[in-house]
Amino acid sequence: MATLNKVFLIGRLTRDPEMRRVPSGTAVAEFSIAVNRYYNDASGERKEETSFIDVVLWGRRAETFTEYMSKGEEVLIIGRLKQLSLIHISEPTRPLYISYAVFCLK
Repeated sequence: MATLNKVFLIGRLTRDPEMRRVPSGTAVAEFSIAVNRYYNDASGERKEETSFIDVVLWGRRAETFTEYMSKGEEVLIIGRLKQLSLIHISEPTRPLYISYAVFCLK
């Protein structure tokens, strides 16, 4: 059976992208976007739910994105979802899972 890990997100930048370079010299840009979802609850009242998604860009796209994009601008992200597992010292039996989108690695 085939698998697929592809994410399409449209949202607004919550802050200006921050760029850094890894030791190999590759550019890495990090930012987050706010994605809104609208729905009607059981009583018919319209509700809004906002998710904040962390995004990581690599290479030339990271450099270009950081140069031209700023807080509040609407963006389309096409990438893959990645999940980290973190373990806190005080609760080693309860890992914390963090998901974020990775855009255009190659």
